[in-house]
Amino acid sequence: MFDLSKLPDELPEATGSIQPEVRRYLAGRVGPVGSDTAGWFRLGDESLALIDLKGEPATWHVTRTIQLPSLAAARQNRGAEIRIQAVVPGKRFLLLYPEAGGRNVLQVLDVAGEQVKYLPPAEVEPTASQLSVLFDRFAYVSVPPANRGGGMIGTWEGTYLNIYDVSTPEKIRRIGKWDPGFPTRNMRLSPLPGKKSLVLVEEDSTGMGIHFADFSDPLRPRVLASVPTNGEGNRVASWGDKALFTSSTEALWIDMTNPLAPERLATWFNHRWF
Repeated sequence: MFDLSKLPDELPEATGSIQPEVRRYLAGRVGPVGSDTAGWFRLGDESLALIDLKGEPATWHVTRTIQLPSLAAARQNRGAEIRIQAVVPGKRFLLLYPEAGGRNVLQVLDVAGEQVKYLPPAEVEPTASQLSVLFDRFAYVSVPPANRGGGMIGTWEGTYLNIYDVSTPEKIRRIGKWDPGFPTRNMRLSPLPGKKSLVLVEEDSTGMGIHFADFSDPLRPRVLASVPTNGEGNRVASWGDKALFTSSTEALWIDMTNPLAPERLATWFNHRWF
């Protein structure tokens, strides 16, 4: 912990003391922050590392490293990457990525034992582009239309979520589909701390809004309310009953006390953008 008044002096010093092998992973934490003493982090699409975070930053060290599937053969597809979400934090991860043969797959990575296990993959739609996991069991894969176009002129219609049951890691199965009922390019789900069934539906990249949905029934979510945004941002942080949406031009401070009627508390606009 740092005294905020000393951040300008102490933070660079602490950061500089971290071993280079550790520092290169720290921007990519995977899964919720369940512990202050250890955590899993990713280095791009190259590897995952379990890092011991006990003690001073200078003593942090990597205790385990796992290579991720190679994307070398899929790099010809613009935007090819590995999406990773924790299913059982610290024990099991779910990956969405393009295989060498060209098909998109979901695959469970089991790290609970001494021997790492990549379990049998399940093929998903060719345009599958975003991955979320809720309740340690359900995977939601965002599927945009095949010919949606690019940039701001592409279509916003037709994107939906396919729902998969990953409770049996060796046999991932599709169990449903959800059409959110609003135009969007992509969807990322973020459950709100302390409110298990209330989920923020974020439009990832050039999104037009933040949506609040009830996932009490994981197969039949209900959109409760929406807050329009500027069509450019894709970053949301939430804690308690507040959420902060940011983009390069705008920031919104939102009160979520009543998820049926979220309230804008403040707006900040970056006039230097123009």
